[in-house]
Amino acid sequence: MRFRHVQPQVPLRDIKTGLVGKFVTIQGHVVKVRTPRLRVATADFLCTKCGGSTVHAFSQGRYTTPSKCWAALSDKGGGPTCPSRTFFMQRPTARYVNVQEWRLQEAPDEAMVQAGRTPRQLVLEMASDDLVQAARPGDLVLVAATVAAEPLTGGGGGGNGR
Repeated sequence: MRFRHVQPQVPLRDIKTGLVGKFVTIQGHVVKVRTPRLRVATADFLCTKCGGSTVHAFSQGRYTTPSKCWAALSDKGGGPTCPSRTFFMQRPTARYVNVQEWRLQEAPDEAMVQAGRTPRQLVLEMASDDLVQAARPGDLVLVAATVAAEPLTGGGGGGNGR
């Protein structure tokens, strides 16, 4: 799905924690494009108690297991009847998507507001096959996306712009 003319168009310098979860449009120059990689999207899990199979989706590619066994559904309520919370991932059933990171920098007209200031940068994650490898460094892009925040990994201060 693609959106056009999404408002508000937010300057990169205004992307802060208050916008996490909001759908916004940002414009900037692509300064770095990483090599595409695969991320697990879904996989089947086998219940260790009843042997039933449950399809489970991974949020942001993070490994989690199902919270309930949905393989054995009750006839009356449609809810889980197996009390198990222990599952085994069936690796051959894993389904993957291509993802690619782009580093976006403020457009020169936005950066000139405060002369002498280093332009802000933001990391975008493209998880759609038609967007992976769609930009090269130097391209000016207009992106409509949901703002997300990730905790810093490793030590030290400073942000990575996610």
